[in-house]
Amino acid sequence: MGDGSWSVTFENVEVVRRGDLVLMCRVGQKIVGVPPRRMLSGTTILTVDRGRLILSRETALNLGLISRALHVGLVPAAQHVRAHVGENDLAAVEPVTIC
Repeated sequence: MGDGSWSVTFENVEVVRRGDLVLMCRVGQKIVGVPPRRMLSGTTILTVDRGRLILSRETALNLGLISRALHVGLVPAAQHVRAHVGENDLAAVEPVTIC
């Protein structure tokens, strides 16, 4: 799986609060606690307040950031993103890149 199909990239993620064990992050309309040890290489929010968050698909699923249908590859990524990002939210949320 060297093609990155096991990871999910979220852009324009805002760090709301930093703790020793968890970063509270706004991903789209959700605020989730993300353990830094679960963030993959290429994540930029470890050092800045807004940026990229890269997680394994399993971690993104456990945090409620993707659905099980996307996790197992049953739903195309663009369809999944449209289901979670309403038309009125597009100005506030950057596109999500699914690797």
